Amino acid sequence: MIGRAAMSTPWIFNQTKQYLASGKIPVPPDLPEKWNLILRHCQLAVRQRGAEESAIRSMRARLMAYSRAMPDAKRLREKFSHVSTLAEVETIAEENIFNSENRINEEGKIPALIGF
Repeated sequence: MIGRAAMSTPWIFNQTKQYLASGKIPVPPDLPEKWNLILRHCQLAVRQRGAEESAIRSMRARLMAYSRAMPDAKRLREKFSHVSTLAEVETIAEENIFNSENRINEEGKIPALIGF
C-alpha cells in the first residue's frame, strides 16, 4: 500500500517514519516542502541520467502524479506535459507556490471586507 501511495505522494515515507516513531499522525508537508522534494527528485534524475532533457522528459509521468493533490493540478499537468529542463520545473514550482500563497492571502482578506 505504501508503494502505491508513493507514486503520487513520495513524502509518505517520511510521514510513515514519523508515525512509527511517535505514534501520532504527522501533519502533511506544506507546498514548499513538497516542491523541494519534487525538485530534488528531478535533480537526482538528471544526475543519474547525465542528460538533462531526457531525464526531465522521463520525469513527466512522475511530475503529473505528484501534482494530483496540489493546487491548480490541471494546469500543472498541462505544463508538465511540455517540460524538458530542470529550470522549467523550478519556474513551475515557484509559480505554483506564489499563486497558492496569493490565493490564501486573498481568501483571508475577503471576510475582513465583508465586515467592513
